[in-house]
Amino acid sequence: MGISIRKILKGRVKQMKNKFGIMIAAFAIFAMIGVICILSAAKAVQEGYTYQIFDFSFGKKAELRNTIELSTSEVSSLKLDYGSRNIVVYSTSDDKITIKEFLYNDRPENMASVTYEENNQVTVTGGNVRTIVFFSFGIGGEKVEVYIPHNVLSELSIQSGSGNITGEHGGVKEDGDITVTSGSGNIRWKDMSVKEISLQAGSGNINLADLKGDISIQTGSGNISGDSLSGNVSASAGSGNITLTEFAGGGKITAKSGNLKVEASQVDSDIRMQTGSGNIKLAVPKNLQFHLEIQTGSGNIHTDFDEVLSYNKKGNNAQGDVGSEPDISISLEANSGNVKLSE
Repeated sequence: MGISIRKILKGRVKQMKNKFGIMIAAFAIFAMIGVICILSAAKAVQEGYTYQIFDFSFGKKAELRNTIELSTSEVSSLKLDYGSRNIVVYSTSDDKITIKEFLYNDRPENMASVTYEENNQVTVTGGNVRTIVFFSFGIGGEKVEVYIPHNVLSELSIQSGSGNITGEHGGVKEDGDITVTSGSGNIRWKDMSVKEISLQAGSGNINLADLKGDISIQTGSGNISGDSLSGNVSASAGSGNITLTEFAGGGKITAKSGNLKVEASQVDSDIRMQTGSGNIKLAVPKNLQFHLEIQTGSGNIHTDFDEVLSYNKKGNNAQGDVGSEPDISISLEANSGNVKLSE
């Protein structure tokens, strides 16, 4: 009898422990949801985008919910402004601009609005619903696909608070401008020749290829990589590295604490590279004539041009002319890193 009572009591205690564990798990889940909601709202405000509605869903899949078509005869300047969605830009042979929104739900406030302004300026603003999905089916979540015909826009501006932005061509004329901004997402762009292109990421990476024009690249804590960039380039990274290959042109490459590496196939104008605590590597074409200045705080200097350079006593400063008629200036400065210059 005593044994049976003990078994019953142990069983009840076990049941109570199980119920208590379930309650703790449920509380943890709701607490996590609350934290995510708070962090999402704070992040949205920090990125300058205000969500008026938060939506929580389980097991949903992003599907095509909205399609916007714009006549190219009515659009010369296009601005896309989204809070958190990934944006992908494609070129198309169609005679219209098409924007497809793949969303978790078809609520009207979750879809973009279109504003027509003077001088054929059109702004597409993403919906103000922030959807948080648990156990989502499908890959990538919500996204926006943009299809633009070749050479129809004078200006293209794309902004996403925390989404990734990927594109090629972009439909911008050669004398046009493009601006791409992401708060905490990555930017990938390739195959474009324009007058000016500006790309900025707060904490994401920027990866570029086959771009030509006046190129401005900036990231706070991400890396910058570019292949076959041509023109005047201004690249700046806060705590990331910058790597440019098959570079043609000139410009300013700086980082606060990252490494800088540039392989130049052609140099048409001055090059300045500066980093706080990283290393600098620069490779220039053979037979290039230039004036050179190198400065390091506590690093070493290695060059293929030592025979024409003058070093100070500490060996952390070198300058001189390479060639008999140098018309280009190269300046390399690393506060606490090494500098290497080669052909």
